[in-house]
Amino acid sequence: MVMLIISNFSPVFWVTLNTILLLTPYIECNINANSGAFGSTNVKSMTLHWNQEDVSNIVDTFDVIVASDCTFFKEFHKDLAQIIKLLLKKMGPSEAIFFSPKRGDSLDKFLEEIAENNLHFSIKENYDAEVWRRHQMFTNEDNSWPSYNKDHSYPLLVRITL
Repeated sequence: MVMLIISNFSPVFWVTLNTILLLTPYIECNINANSGAFGSTNVKSMTLHWNQEDVSNIVDTFDVIVASDCTFFKEFHKDLAQIIKLLLKKMGPSEAIFFSPKRGDSLDKFLEEIAENNLHFSIKENYDAEVWRRHQMFTNEDNSWPSYNKDHSYPLLVRITL
C-alpha cells in the first residue's frame, strides 16, 4: 500500500495471483479505504492469470511491478517470467521488484526462467536496516519465532529488468 501512496504512476494496478481470488474483495476494500492517500493516482485491482491468452490491453504498460510470495510454485515460473516480460514498459526505465525467500531451489529455478526470457536480475540480501536487524535477531538469539528458517522465511530483494 505504501508503494501506491508514494508512487507517481497512474494508473496503478494491484494484481493478485489467480489462485487467490478470495483476496480480491479485500484488496478492493483496502484500496477504497486508502484512496485519499493516492492523490490523483488511479488505483485499480484486477486478477491476472499468468498464462492468460489475451493481455493486449496491458502489454508494455508497467513502469514497476511489485510482487511477493510468487516464486514458490515451480509450475508457474515460466508463465510468470513471460508475463513480466510482456507487462514491463519497453521504452524508459521499468522493473519488477520481487521479495522472495529461496525456498530450497525454487527461487533459483524462477531466476533461470527469468534469464531464459532474456531478462536481467539482481539479488540483494541486506536491503533494509530494520528488516536485516530482525533477520539477524531471529537467526541468532531471539526465540520468539522458533521455526524461523532463513531459506524459508527471509525474503530476498530481486530486481528484474528488460
